Amino acid sequence: MKKKEKYIIDCYGFGQRLRKLRKNQGLTQTELAKKIGYKTSVSISNIESGRTPPDITILAKIAACLDADLHWLVLGKPSPLAVKFAEQLRPCVGLYVSKLSDEIKGLRKKLIELNINKHYRGDNKQKEAGRLSENLIKKQKEVDTISEVFVKIFSNISP
Repeated sequence: MKKKEKYIIDCYGFGQRLRKLRKNQGLTQTELAKKIGYKTSVSISNIESGRTPPDITILAKIAACLDADLHWLVLGKPSPLAVKFAEQLRPCVGLYVSKLSDEIKGLRKKLIELNINKHYRGDNKQKEAGRLSENLIKKQKEVDTISEVFVKIFSNISP
């Protein structure tokens, strides 16, 4: 039988994680305080320094406001469900990004061939080059967006 873990909230560790998330999102203590319903930044300062543990309502508001995994924020460990989901998602995303990368390589190759071709002056060749360039930019943006999302997923579940 699997032994249950006992969780003890480390107020200082929680405060450090909170500070890191808040700063990464470009928020001041005052801005975060106002977003979660405090009148001043004193309470946020006390939470971040580990002097005051937040109650469950404030924890939920902080996690929602910062778009953070509450499990990681409180315990400093990724949520087991988030880890499982990310691990299941990784191969699918990897295959899709690989497919897009191959398409990008093909588009670049065609563009290079068009540019090298001495008979490039025709309108059809220029239109084709323009279309290929647009497709190349679109595919690269798609890869960049997917990469950003995936990095965000893993950074939110990483200790």
